[in-house]
Amino acid sequence: MTGAALSAVLSERQVAGALPEGAAVSGLKNGMRSVIPARDPGTGACVAGEDEALCAGAMTTGASVFVTRGEANVNFALTAYRDRKAAAAAYALVLKRDQADRAQRDVALGAVGERRHGRLGTFETTGDPHARATVLVGTTVLSIDAFGKAKYVSGERLAAYATMFVKRSEQALQHAAEAGP
Repeated sequence: MTGAALSAVLSERQVAGALPEGAAVSGLKNGMRSVIPARDPGTGACVAGEDEALCAGAMTTGASVFVTRGEANVNFALTAYRDRKAAAAAYALVLKRDQADRAQRDVALGAVGERRHGRLGTFETTGDPHARATVLVGTTVLSIDAFGKAKYVSGERLAAYATMFVKRSEQALQHAAEAGP
């Protein structure tokens, strides 16, 4: 990807286009997709994350949820930031939070995005596998949270989810760069 593409800022429509949909996750149904401004227009409160620091520089956030009843949930979230510096700062915050979770271990995601980390462990209440990944791609931070049966949640599946999601984000950033401001 070019530097211009990595520096492009995604619109709400482009965030929506980058979110996985339909048959993007084999064996699971797309249950919901939503895109919202990072801050509540009425109150100015951060809606992009549970932490105000994650909202610094955030423009738009979107989520896509895939489910199969009683077997698995895979949640994809993309937050678009005003610039690469804000996105990198948010990525660093998520990395720090995830590394503090001693119940999970690091898992390789392959060479996706500019920076990446994956974690795998078990979901406390059910004992089922639980996997998380966060990837920095230009002005976007991608998050994946998966839990459920092992056939849907493993280090290999997490890496595949991350690869697919990064490709979608890169395409959206390339289109945004070509469209210009």
